[in-house]
Amino acid sequence: MKAAFTPMGYTYVNLGAIFRHIGLELCMEPRPTRKALSDGVRHAPEQFCIPFKVNLGGLIASLESGAELLATVQGAWSCRFGYYGRLHHAILRDMGYEFDSLIVDGSKDCVAEICGLIKRVNDVRSTAAAARIFFTALRIGFKKGKLLQAAQTWARKLRPVEALQGSAQRVFDRIVDRIDSAETFRSLGRLEGEMDEAFRSVRVVEGRSVVKMMVLGEVYIVLEPLVNMDAVRKLGEMGVLVDTFIDEHRWILHPFRLGVRGRYQERHAHRLATPYLKYNLGGEDKNTIGYSIIAAQRHFDGVVHFKPFTCMPEGVAKHILFAVSRDCEIPIMSFTVDEHSGEAGMLTRLEAFTDMLRQRADLGRGTDMSTGLSSAQAW
Repeated sequence: MKAAFTPMGYTYVNLGAIFRHIGLELCMEPRPTRKALSDGVRHAPEQFCIPFKVNLGGLIASLESGAELLATVQGAWSCRFGYYGRLHHAILRDMGYEFDSLIVDGSKDCVAEICGLIKRVNDVRSTAAAARIFFTALRIGFKKGKLLQAAQTWARKLRPVEALQGSAQRVFDRIVDRIDSAETFRSLGRLEGEMDEAFRSVRVVEGRSVVKMMVLGEVYIVLEPLVNMDAVRKLGEMGVLVDTFIDEHRWILHPFRLGVRGRYQERHAHRLATPYLKYNLGGEDKNTIGYSIIAAQRHFDGVVHFKPFTCMPEGVAKHILFAVSRDCEIPIMSFTVDEHSGEAGMLTRLEAFTDMLRQRADLGRGTDMSTGLSSAQAW
């Protein structure tokens, strides 16, 4: 059966592996495209956020390529994302497309539906056999996610100090392709050592000072380079050590409630945010506030915050960040993103913000300028 899901960042590596190993044939673009954004804007309600529009356009492209099953992860109902999957599929059916729907929400009905799907595409009758197939797929996806996370950490650490700009990115792109193509535990195990050797071969400038910056906000914009104008890479090449509160591996683990406990993890961030925002409004609002406080505690030089236009949770968080910035004495720059956002304007503002943070550190008001990543990426 040909299937597709809505890609985000590098989820085609770990989530794509899970889909393939349960017996589905992926029929989709691995990464969102400008055409997907354009198609999504054309068919989506005007006031919906840019993640909704990009994902709708990506699903249209998948259906045009022959997808028979569309899978969509459902978020919390306190955020409008909780209804996006059903609304996407309703719009597509109104457009005349025919397909099967899989709304992944973690419910018992959803688990039963996935089990039935595995039985059908693998021609097995036993629930135990279907569970083994699913468990193996999860293990492969988990291993790929860990390797992807390690490659991202290497790249973020090397970009600010690389001797030849772009060398770390070239190694990263090559390693990601190899992680994606590896399909056995043995090949993934070999790749782990080869990856470290490949990144260590990147020449660096010893002693170069860097600015440490946390990138926060709505999860799709933080992870997807198409809509954040590849901000993580560009900041790194400006001499910024970038850390994020989430990556593709932690996003996959989140429904299982893994990696949320402990200092500098999600529950700790929510506790720090509670004095500023008592209730969780949905989305990443408490993560945005809490991890901004964590960034200040860990002596980061600044925070970059991304929010989609019309996003209520991040809109509330944005205004609270003024108080967080004042109380924690950490500079915060916020960007509101939609389909009209321009790369040149964002890049200019990021360059100016980076220069300001560097001057602030030089004047003695900054703190640690080392290249150690925060333990927010412990998972």
